[in-house]
Amino acid sequence: MFYGKIARKPVWQIGRLSVILLVVALTVSQAGAGDIRGGVYRQTRFSPQPVPFFGARVELLLPPNQVVFVSYVGPDGLYQMRNVRAGSYMLRVNGTMMFPLTVLSTQFQDVPPIRISQ
Repeated sequence: MFYGKIARKPVWQIGRLSVILLVVALTVSQAGAGDIRGGVYRQTRFSPQPVPFFGARVELLLPPNQVVFVSYVGPDGLYQMRNVRAGSYMLRVNGTMMFPLTVLSTQFQDVPPIRISQ
């Protein structure tokens, strides 16, 4: 039998503890994940300098060809993917061109620009 007093905490303390635990859980689940960004440019016979490949679809793949992220190139030639876990991937541009990519466990990572000749 239990003859002691039941410890009761004010509701605001229970709520604050829940928020702290939620923040810790989200931080742990995103550990090793960061944002990657890069650019895709094309060079045609009509343009001496590479121009942004606006609208190109950029996919991040895990072997064997499992798409984990999709992004589209903006008018400035840049794309971005958020919360990407560290590891070895392939970048696929417009469903055909493949480029190896190692994502590091950093908050932000700039991917070298991809230049495509057409």
